[in-house]
Amino acid sequence: MQENIKESLFSTSVFDVIPASMQDDFLLTLDMRLKSFNRGDLLFTQGEEIIYLPVILKGSVRAEMFSASGNTLQIDVIKAPEVLAAAFVFASRNRIPVSVTALEDGEILKLSIPSLQNAFVKYPDFSNAFMRHVADRVFFLTEKINFLNIKTIKGKLAQLILTRSVNNTFSLPMNQTELSRFFGIERPSLARALSEIIQDKIITLRKNKGEILNIKQLKALLA
Repeated sequence: MQENIKESLFSTSVFDVIPASMQDDFLLTLDMRLKSFNRGDLLFTQGEEIIYLPVILKGSVRAEMFSASGNTLQIDVIKAPEVLAAAFVFASRNRIPVSVTALEDGEILKLSIPSLQNAFVKYPDFSNAFMRHVADRVFFLTEKINFLNIKTIKGKLAQLILTRSVNNTFSLPMNQTELSRFFGIERPSLARALSEIIQDKIITLRKNKGEILNIKQLKALLA
């Protein structure tokens, strides 16, 4: 079991800064518990207190936010191995703002907060990696809010493409099904809007990789 934990844990963007020669000693610093889950299990409820750092070692989960009116917004799909809810573990109000549901069978590693704090002191590179991960997640959530403020589907697509373009080339981070969930819209509506942007010769797209042909028209979609 220890070897399986090592392989998955040290493959995450937070823990991969620990050199192989230090990994066994690092694990001794952590107070952890491994738990299996099944597809469809509710791992966290929106508003639930976070009393440990969860790491998805196997499987995948969906994070969703539910409004008082009953509307559902998918925030993210997290695939193992990956740290979950790191931005909220040390918050003064340490409650997770989303519900997390298992999309398939898997395993979650629960790391105690005091042992994490000990690891931060003993391994400064790990502390820096953790803070960088939290900052990246804050950026992701900020980007998500920006998408919510854009009213049209074409505008959302334009924003996504522009923020991920380098020298007028881009790569979409999700397939159309995942994108529709991310935007909170129906997949056919997304596919239609994307097709129209391509037909208007604003972009090209093949297998999630594309090129911006008319950046002025693409930016105009944001209005």
